[in-house]
Amino acid sequence: MAQILVVDDEPGIIQLLETVLQDAGHSVTGAASVDEALALLDKSAIDLVVLDLMLPDRSGWEFLDSLSRRGQDRRPPVAIVSAVFQEQAMRRALDDYKARGYLTKPFRIDELLAVIQDALYH
Repeated sequence: MAQILVVDDEPGIIQLLETVLQDAGHSVTGAASVDEALALLDKSAIDLVVLDLMLPDRSGWEFLDSLSRRGQDRRPPVAIVSAVFQEQAMRRALDDYKARGYLTKPFRIDELLAVIQDALYH
């Protein structure tokens, strides 16, 4: 069982991911903003972050910048879930920030679970 932090400003997406990932045996915490997510990372042992790139307070890119400044032992892997597919953004997330997956909304549940599985155990 993994502890997964879902960072998304859409309550429906957080709720969906909580349900699906809990059914798959994981523990899930939701955050609706970058600041909330960073605070949760400071308080909890997180095994994986599922991150939306478009957030209300700051962008997901700023979250990734903050995460990259943490020590390797305090930096959980990240899987990106974004409403917009742009090849350049995907390459940036995967290459520059070492994201372990990139999924475009809307997504199928089986695709999500495959990305999560790969991100956790890659």
